[in-house]
Amino acid sequence: MSDSKLLGRVIVKEIKDNNNGTCTLDLEIPEDLKENLKQSLGWKRWSSKKFNEFFLEALTKYAKDMERESGFTAAASEHLVDVFDNKSV
Repeated sequence: MSDSKLLGRVIVKEIKDNNNGTCTLDLEIPEDLKENLKQSLGWKRWSSKKFNEFFLEALTKYAKDMERESGFTAAASEHLVDVFDNKSV
C-alpha cells in the first residue's frame, strides 16, 4: 500500500454484536479527518452516507490486499463486506 496517504485516524469507540452474524461500529471521526477527506475526495460537504461507502470500500480493499499478500482467507474478506454492507457507522 505504498500509494496510501494518511489523512487522519478513525477511532473505533464500540463494536456492537447484532446477534445475527453482523456487527455495528460506533466510530469517532475527528473534524480534521472530515476536512481532509472532503478536500482529498472533492466533496463539497460532509456526508455520512458517502463516508460509509468510502469506509466500506477502503476496508474491502484492505482485506483483499491482505488476502493477496499474506493468505488472508476469502471467507474473511466476504465476512468483512457482510459486516459493513449498508450499515450505519
